[in-house]
Amino acid sequence: EALLRAHEQLQLESDMLAARQEGTFIEDKSPINVAADAIDDEFYASRAKEESVGATIGPYKLLQKLGQGGMGTVWMAEQKQPVRRTVALKLVKAGMDTSEVISRFQAERQALALMNHTNIANVLDAGATESGRPYFVMELVRGIPITAYCDQHRLPAEKRLELMLSVCDAVQHAHQKGIIHRDIKPSNVLVTQQDDKPVVKIIDFGLAKATGSSLTERTLVTAIGQMVGTPAYMSPEQADYGVLDVDTRTDVYSLGVLLYELLTGVTPLDLQKLRAAGYTEIQRLIREQEPLPMSLRLSSLGVDSKVTADKRATDPRRLAYLLSGDLNVVVMKALEKDRSRRYPTPGDFAADVQRFLRNEAVEARPASATYRLGKLVRRHKTAVVTTGVVTLSLLIGSAFSIWQAFVATKALAAERMANDVATKRLSQLENVNSVLASVFRELDPSEEENGGLPLRAQLGKQLDDAANLLNGDAIGDPLMVASLQMTLGVTQRRLGHFDKAVTLLQQALAVREQLLGRDDVGTLDTLAELARSQHSSGNTPEALKLWERVSEGRKSVLGPIHRETLISQSELAFALSETGERQKALELQREACAALAKTNAPESKEAIECLSRLGLQLFDVGDREHDQQAAASFEEIVRRFTQLYGTDHYSTYSSMGNLAAVSLSLDENDKAVSLYETALAGVRKKVGPDHILSARLGCALASACDAAGQSEKAMTIMAENVVKIRKLLGDTHPDAMHAMNNLAFMYEQNDKLDDAIPLHLETLQLRRGKLGNDHPDTLESQSNLAWCLRRAGRFAESIDLYRQARPGMVAQHGAEHDQTISFLNNFSHSLLMGQQFEEAETVLRECLPLQEQKYPDGWRTFRAKAWLGSALLGQKKLDEAEPLLLAGYDGLLSREEKLPEHAGIVLNEVPEQLVRLYAARNADGDAEHAAKWKSVSENRKASQQSEAGK
Repeated sequence: EALLRAHEQLQLESDMLAARQEGTFIEDKSPINVAADAIDDEFYASRAKEESVGATIGPYKLLQKLGQGGMGTVWMAEQKQPVRRTVALKLVKAGMDTSEVISRFQAERQALALMNHTNIANVLDAGATESGRPYFVMELVRGIPITAYCDQHRLPAEKRLELMLSVCDAVQHAHQKGIIHRDIKPSNVLVTQQDDKPVVKIIDFGLAKATGSSLTERTLVTAIGQMVGTPAYMSPEQADYGVLDVDTRTDVYSLGVLLYELLTGVTPLDLQKLRAAGYTEIQRLIREQEPLPMSLRLSSLGVDSKVTADKRATDPRRLAYLLSGDLNVVVMKALEKDRSRRYPTPGDFAADVQRFLRNEAVEARPASATYRLGKLVRRHKTAVVTTGVVTLSLLIGSAFSIWQAFVATKALAAERMANDVATKRLSQLENVNSVLASVFRELDPSEEENGGLPLRAQLGKQLDDAANLLNGDAIGDPLMVASLQMTLGVTQRRLGHFDKAVTLLQQALAVREQLLGRDDVGTLDTLAELARSQHSSGNTPEALKLWERVSEGRKSVLGPIHRETLISQSELAFALSETGERQKALELQREACAALAKTNAPESKEAIECLSRLGLQLFDVGDREHDQQAAASFEEIVRRFTQLYGTDHYSTYSSMGNLAAVSLSLDENDKAVSLYETALAGVRKKVGPDHILSARLGCALASACDAAGQSEKAMTIMAENVVKIRKLLGDTHPDAMHAMNNLAFMYEQNDKLDDAIPLHLETLQLRRGKLGNDHPDTLESQSNLAWCLRRAGRFAESIDLYRQARPGMVAQHGAEHDQTISFLNNFSHSLLMGQQFEEAETVLRECLPLQEQKYPDGWRTFRAKAWLGSALLGQKKLDEAEPLLLAGYDGLLSREEKLPEHAGIVLNEVPEQLVRLYAARNADGDAEHAAKWKSVSENRKASQQSEAGK
């Protein structure tokens, strides 16, 4: 019935087209079908002006360009009537509105209109611009590619398979509506969060093909020699332009590629080979090259296999084992080159995945009796083992009963029953004491080492042993076990063993939630400790979710102004700031600080710690005004902690480190070095040189030494502590990636580009995988790498990186932020060096007015004027270039003594450019001015050579 209604709707559109050809007009108010079909071929051939932010299309105001492909541009738009909402609007690109592209576009619009599925983006409306370019409106999917989502959340393989079931179900729905997607890939399979759960949304049916009747009278027929789709995810028959009967199994192949990538981190066909290959070679690779089994593909990654396994919350050995059995067989069947050997539908593919998850026999392999028996045993392992144990117990029990009947008396049995409860309880308490005693056994503070281990390492080992003793039923009382697990977990966190702390606290939380309830005060305390450990381990998104639960729970149970409630709010705000929502986090933190100071007194430990978090958040904003506020806060915090604990206390040393960081940002370099050295010496004395806190402070001291001109010392200290942090926390921990970024920056500053570039690139790749492309830290790494590449003369690569990062940088900070202005200046310099003069002019005209407004007397403003003059000179716009070059030179010359070295170079470049300008001004040139500036240039060079000689 659904297909019949769709056919009737399409027939109506066909009738409308025929009526228009006869000179008549049939009005159709359906939002899906209005306007687009009312445009004739002459309008299709017209070229419309590209829309821009702020433009209005129908009832929609364009807010931000989200992306574009070969035929369409996708915008975030605001609809105000008849409902107010934010939507995604897809529009044929200016200059691309040919009959063929229009046919594809209409096919996508109608394909989506036929479908109604939770995991497929809904179509809301359709229409045409004033110039006749069709568009349609979809729900705005605020998601990220499924591969990026799974990696960022470190989803294990089982969770990835569950997400894949949703993808298969959605594609199956589309097939039932007669639609093949033909371009299934991560960027078209997005994941968003709804009620804290991941939800898949499939987008972009721009390459959809009708499997039944034509979608429109202009349905695209793929031209001979035209490859439709994305090569890495394309089925062999789709790559072969001689095959016209592409069917639903082409999507099964693409789903197989997607699942292969979700599990191994790479596609079956090597992306580098595909990028380097020509058209014919790409077709051959897709048709003929068999994919490696997933376990072998994983092992071929070498050292990267550890990163891949870590993103799947396991280790390479366990991941390889998982990928080598039935799961590999299932994926390989979806990737069969011969489509007759593939799963016939996505539903069949999903059914086998579900069988694997349930430990049932999969259909992808012949099922021998031994194979099915093995599956049965694995699926019902507990029952099989229990049956064996019960049988053995019965045999032993029978013998024991005979013996007992022979030797026991009724009086003895009664006495045993009476004392059973008391004996069991006494045994449990003795076991508790034994566990606690084991933590401190043979720990002698007077001995630096015991059994070859330092005292702290010995303590950590005995904590592990104590945690293992809690497993089993030796203690018996689950709440007592949970209490001990919480105590051990908190201790492990303070020792810097964050993963061990998380495991123990998760175990304790599960018991307390089950026996005491989610809103019990003790449960909430355990949840808070788990949130701290997740935050310390670098899992900020999970910590944020936990703090939201703790904050709401304590507010409900203890009240909004209770001390514990306000602490929760403060820690929630701090975690929130690290996800990019700085303004909201600042407001929440200020509220918590004010309330704690009022209810707990300003000098209390809780109020001071809250103020410290506020100082860190102010510092994280990144401009001088907030840095100065942060400095004032940390000066006060050092004073308060010294008053509360004295100078020789960890909290005092920690606050000194925070003050040093802000001092460094305010160019108080010597002060920063002194504070860091004092703090590091104190912390090392408290926690040891190999503790994560010592390593963090060591990295900070290195940065201060570098800023103070002690570059060799700085690089040595930083390199040592980067190794420690990566070993202690793992490569993808925020602290590890931050330290790597800083070390790479030091190498670049000291002209060690061969060391800087690969380290910047590694950091960028880690941040992209962990944080996503638009996170502020990712954008920082991308900008740093671009800067390095420009210095190395690799201008084209530098320009590409700057272009990619620009939208995210503006979105994160705003067009007028100092970081955005600095970014645009650096981008324009790469464009100038790469002789992209027109684009350089555009970028400089965007940022120069902002600099003139904010810093009218700053040297960067005059440098930007000189650069804009250079961009105009490169385009032979001599009259426009002259005043800018002169103004830029005069401004920089008057500030020469305060210029950094890289800015002083511009003073040497401008006279040479003015010589070229005056030589080219007229037919005969302007010899007088050219000679003047040639003399200026030569005098500057001679002066600098003389200084260098001295």
